[in-house]
Amino acid sequence: AIRSVARELSSDEIGKVLKDGASIPALGAVLSSTLAASSSSSSGQNGHASNGNNGGAEGDFPAILAALFSALGAVASAAMDLFAPFAVDAIAPVLQVLRARCGDTTAGIRPETLTAEVLAACLEASGSVLAAAWAEPGFQKAREDLVLLAHRLLPETALPSNVRAALHLFFASMALAAFEDFRPHLQPALSAASHSFAVAAAAGEAK
Repeated sequence: AIRSVARELSSDEIGKVLKDGASIPALGAVLSSTLAASSSSSSGQNGHASNGNNGGAEGDFPAILAALFSALGAVASAAMDLFAPFAVDAIAPVLQVLRARCGDTTAGIRPETLTAEVLAACLEASGSVLAAAWAEPGFQKAREDLVLLAHRLLPETALPSNVRAALHLFFASMALAAFEDFRPHLQPALSAASHSFAVAAAAGEAK
């Protein structure tokens, strides 16, 4: 619902919603608490609850996280002019997921939580937040961490198609925000995009 509403509002309209300064931190807090809950829950294979409560929310954590990340990305895009002061806090759960996906066991996220849908939504949100806060001085450290983690995913050839597409969108958002500063990242981003085109073409010929 947040994602759908945010996409329909103009910058002025969403500015009125966010003027209290509490909405974006609240969304980030819900994301962080959901990640914490998914990590501490007793899970079985594919993230489904194994405590006998098969209809509970534990098995739905990936879907909930994907929806929350999508909402975060939509709000960042719609409120780009207003989002920068909140970017450092908002990006924290994004970084936590990307660190876990890149093998950081201290991130505290179960592997079964890191579905393709969660990772794709996380990358899409990260691109929107990055574009909104690129020039924000206080965001520089988080920005560097985010870009580094995205680069670590680029060489992976077995990424699901939706994750690969979201990764390309991340670098597209970064290119628009960085302008000439994007030059050091151009070659690896283009190489990854070329590989994706080649894979898509080969798949089409095989049909």
